[in-house]
Amino acid sequence: MNRLKELRKRDKITQVAFAKDNGIPLRTLQSWENGESQIKPEKAQHLADIFGVSVGYLLGFNIDDVTEDEINFHNNVMERMNKEAFIRFLDFITLSDIVLSDKQIEMIFYQLQDLSELNSYYRYTETDVEKLKSMYSVKLNYMPTEGLIKISNILYKEDAIEEQFEQYKKIID
Repeated sequence: MNRLKELRKRDKITQVAFAKDNGIPLRTLQSWENGESQIKPEKAQHLADIFGVSVGYLLGFNIDDVTEDEINFHNNVMERMNKEAFIRFLDFITLSDIVLSDKQIEMIFYQLQDLSELNSYYRYTETDVEKLKSMYSVKLNYMPTEGLIKISNILYKEDAIEEQFEQYKKIID
């Protein structure tokens, strides 16, 4: 995940003010910060310059010497992971017969991603192992059936994800 939100908050700037000051549509800034879309290399350089950091640092890397190819590779991997997670979420709400509007679907999905990221950070900073075991007992102990795992591996191949994601985009456009 990129560090855009962290850097903006470090400088005590609101999303609205940062977007306005830098000529970035607010929704674009929000989608970058939430990981909904990836920052293009030329925009990443501009943002890195604004914050006085390297592109690698802005994009979440720990090293300073990151090539454009590495940035593109990282963005492609993150995009594929986000698409797969989104398609799995759509499948879940459809199969569970949960009725949500298009906006609610997106909002809940991105809220779940934000919570997951926050919990991941918390899990790495919390030192009380017993507390972690009790807080994340389902995550640590629940195991899908072997059949579900096999079906999941078949259903969620990259080409199938792309096809389903394109179908989703056609529906909402």
